[in-house]
Amino acid sequence: MKQLISWTWWKARPRLWLAYVILALTGILGFVFFRVLNWTRVEGKEKFKAARRKNGGRQNVIIVSNHVTMFDSLIIGIIAYFAELLFWPSIAPYHLAAQENYFKYWFFRLILGCLNTLPVAPGRVDAKVMQQVITLLPKANVHVFLGGRRSFEPLGSNPKHPIRGGLGYIVANAPEPKPTIIPVYIGGVEKIFGGKPGVADKARLFPRITGICRRPLVKFGDPVEYQDIIDALGNTKKAWEAISHRAAERINALAPSA
Repeated sequence: MKQLISWTWWKARPRLWLAYVILALTGILGFVFFRVLNWTRVEGKEKFKAARRKNGGRQNVIIVSNHVTMFDSLIIGIIAYFAELLFWPSIAPYHLAAQENYFKYWFFRLILGCLNTLPVAPGRVDAKVMQQVITLLPKANVHVFLGGRRSFEPLGSNPKHPIRGGLGYIVANAPEPKPTIIPVYIGGVEKIFGGKPGVADKARLFPRITGICRRPLVKFGDPVEYQDIIDALGNTKKAWEAISHRAAERINALAPSA
């Protein structure tokens, strides 16, 4: 007798429902915390909206940013996509996170999995993750920390931490249509959570007692063009690095002048 009901479908539903509930709650709580309690300043979002319309939909965007705290992915996802993601959860961006910091315990692995987080192996050069991102495009959005690690320095300014060609590799090898790269600068989030990059203290995980009304900044820039680099240099390591460096320069240029 022909099976009328696919039990695989029923088994999948609870997992999808749980993922949506966690995504929605995180988005709502994050919006209240960053936008209402901390009055986050948002600049240039009209450029982000225009770029999304130009590429024909809600998917296929790579947001690249600097990295100052362990909560940068959260604030960028909320500023870029809330409250739209409540109705179209598929637009929620995928994030790359250090495996050694975030994936030690099953509870965090469950939550982060529901929030589209991909673990990056120690060393920050993870070919497997880059291939995952390429596979996700063009039907997903992705957020990438261009410097790979937390730092208050301008991207690429420290010879010990050079800008790598991972971003360039992803876009050069992504399927058509090619993704749109949007640069974003984040500033002032460290005033909420405290701590310094590389320093293991509780201020990285929890807001300061005075961590309200701190007015952090999220600033969007114009899309980063890169096809000219691929045309000139081909799909080569030199081209990948040139694309990543161009994106880094755009992010640095978004930083407020002192």
